Amino acid sequence: MHPALTRVSSLCALHTQDEEDGGISDRPEDMADVYHTFFGVGGLALLGYPGLSAIDPAWALPVEVVARVQARNAERAAHST
Repeated sequence: MHPALTRVSSLCALHTQDEEDGGISDRPEDMADVYHTFFGVGGLALLGYPGLSAIDPAWALPVEVVARVQARNAERAAHST
């Protein structure tokens, strides 16, 4: 992604955050909600925002969590055969 587009996308998400109560909304004047906060933080992580862990784009979860779940599932599958 072009660096300028990354910066604009990050600013849009940060512009809609509720600095008093936390969270992200779809518009600056709206109340923050779980949906927009989850995907807003996920988007910031995908853009490489400082301080956020890398996320798996398919699962929208931290890559460490996805790796742990996949390893556990592989282990269970190996024991069930």
